[in-house]
Amino acid sequence: METYAIAATAISLLVPYVAKGAEEFIKTAGKDGYEKTKALFATLKARWEGNDEAKSTLANFEKNPERHEQPLKSILEDELAADPNFKAELSRQVSDIGPYIEVIQKMKNADDVVGVKADEMNRGAVKVNQEIDGAKHVKGAEIKRIG
Repeated sequence: METYAIAATAISLLVPYVAKGAEEFIKTAGKDGYEKTKALFATLKARWEGNDEAKSTLANFEKNPERHEQPLKSILEDELAADPNFKAELSRQVSDIGPYIEVIQKMKNADDVVGVKADEMNRGAVKVNQEIDGAKHVKGAEIKRIG
């Protein structure tokens, strides 16, 4: 996996983790997803203990993930590019977590809407939030096989 993809995926997993809190995150990603994402966060925290800029950015990210997402991603990309062992470890952790898909659809009127359509989902989590004023034939998720 490319450096930018690892960083982007890691950060996209961490945003809901720090924004939602443990109980809410477990509802969407499951206990296993929560534990693995928690371990990913702990890896970054331990890695950056001696790096004031990264440590400060991570602390700010915890308080306001949307605002500090890009700076944290930039620091992570630099770290991954500089250390192939760290890149391999983070790539493994990100792959282990599995996909986390969150779909938000806000519509006034809708017809034949599907939030997520998949043939198979072996791991990960899907959350669909649909806010529709008037609708016909709406499905939050259509998955043929899970697990």
